[in-house]
Amino acid sequence: LMSNEDICQLFGNFGEIREIRESPHKKNHKFIEFYDVRDADRAMKSLNRTEIYGKRIKIEASRPGGHRKVVPQRMMAPTPPSPPISPSHHPQPPPQQQQQQQ
Repeated sequence: LMSNEDICQLFGNFGEIREIRESPHKKNHKFIEFYDVRDADRAMKSLNRTEIYGKRIKIEASRPGGHRKVVPQRMMAPTPPSPPISPSHHPQPPPQQQQQQQ
């Protein structure tokens, strides 16, 4: 397992590292954030699928937001719009008011 110091030494060769974070979902995954995205891209291209401490590493670009919650399709369906009320349509008053007007 690489320490944050080891990660800084290895990835720091490509540019200044802004932050190293642990993954909340996987024990051996880390997020390495560079100040310059071009440095991150160079590090990814150079180090992806290389062997470090006897293990082949896989480096992928992270998406903002990370893990996304899956929402069932039925909850994502838009609600149909209310039918338009045309100017010539006058709604009927409630029954009590109809009796008073007669």
